[in-house]
Parts: sequence; C-alpha cells; structure tokens
Amino acid sequence: MQVTECPVYDYSGEEMVELIKLRVENPEYLLRNYPWLKRNEIFTKTGSYYSSYFINTKKLTGKVFKSMLDKTREQVYEQLPYGDRTVYTFRRSVNPPTFPIRISLDREISYACNLYSNVTLEGLNESFQANYGHLPTLDIDFVPSLVLRTDYVPNPFTVNRVTYANSEMTCTVYGVMKWAHRLDESERTVDHEYLWRESTCGYEKHIIDVGRRNPSQRYLMTACRIVKSYVAWMKSNRRTTCGTALQVE
Repeated sequence: MQVTECPVYDYSGEEMVELIKLRVENPEYLLRNYPWLKRNEIFTKTGSYYSSYFINTKKLTGKVFKSMLDKTREQVYEQLPYGDRTVYTFRRSVNPPTFPIRISLDREISYACNLYSNVTLEGLNESFQANYGHLPTLDIDFVPSLVLRTDYVPNPFTVNRVTYANSEMTCTVYGVMKWAHRLDESERTVDHEYLWRESTCGYEKHIIDVGRRNPSQRYLMTACRIVKSYVAWMKSNRRTTCGTALQVE
C-alpha cells in the first residue's frame, strides 16, 4: 500500500499540526485484489471534489481491529475447558488510538492444607476484601499502527570510533489512528474520521537505549516512570479526587 501524508485543517482553516490523514495512492489495485476493503469502506473518497481515497480510521478501527480482537476472544473461549470458561472476564473497549483490554479473574484456586478450593470474589472474607479488594487483573493497551518511515540518528557509542559497528540507530515513526470519538473533537475538523497521529516511540526507544548505559540517566528514567505512573493514576481517579491537579515545583 502506497500512502501520502496530508495535512488536516480545522474549520477556521488553521492546520492541525499534531494530526495527519493518509491518502492512498494505489486504491484501484488494492480494492480489486482485496474486496473486503470496499465491503467495509476502509478507503473512502474525500478531499477536493471527492477525487482521492483516504484511509477511514474509524472504519479500520471498528470493522477490522475490533473484529480481530473479538474473534480472538471467542476462539480462546471455545478452546477453554467448559469448567474454566467462568474463571476470567475479558473486557475490551475503544479509546483511540488504543484498545484497552482488562482480563480479570472471577475465581482462582486457593491452597490451604494441601486442598484445592475455588475462591470467588463474593466468597472472600471481609478482611481479605479490605486488604486486597479484588482478585488479580491484567490491563493491556493494544495500539495498532502503520509504519510511516524510518529515521536514522547517530549512534553516540560508535559515531566517533573506528569500528565496524553501526554508526546510526534506527528510529521508526508510526502512524496511530486518532479518529474523533468525542463530540468536542469531531467539531474541530471535517476530517474527524480520517485522523492519524505520528508516534515517535522509536525515538523514545533510542533515548532509553542510550540512557540505560549511564547510571545518572537511569535515575532520571526511573523518575520519569514514577511521574508518568502518578499522572496515569490521577487521570484514572480524577472523578474521585475532585479534580486535584498535579503541582510541579
């Protein structure tokens, strides 16, 4: 698939520099060889005089990736023994560009006096619920992406040395789907179903790889992780914290 990055404008004509949309340059070939693209309206004509095909990120999210996750869940469920199908709960939501997934145990095996017993949340005693609150859960963020390009930056450990090692490090730039699913976002631009955001996580990986080799920078990385975890916790609990904001001194 050949795509070209195109700017996105709001209703006042100002470019939204944080967002792009992707124009498909070879749609006829793809639609002819992959009929499901047309059936699911993954490519949609828009733009000037509706003359170009763009990737519809809302349709791609809902009719492809969401369907893949749901089908995977069904197949895993069917392969489980009948008695284990009520052990866990699988919850999937959509929050572009991520698919938040939570897998939680509804019951687990307790080892007491060499005997196995099924423990359910309802059957836990009050002291356990007060100390732990719930059975184990696993939270996963699934982020589908499209490789836009590969950038190259100097490798600080080999650039000034006579060595056969690579003098450059690769930083992959991804496009992640950011279609507007809230009213305030969709009111900003007419292209709200075609939005992508450039992800520079390849550069972040490069920075982390470099920082791991320096003890002082590892302390900074740990501090950043702590701050990020705190901000994430604040966002998830903002309704119960009455809007308390993070104060940086």
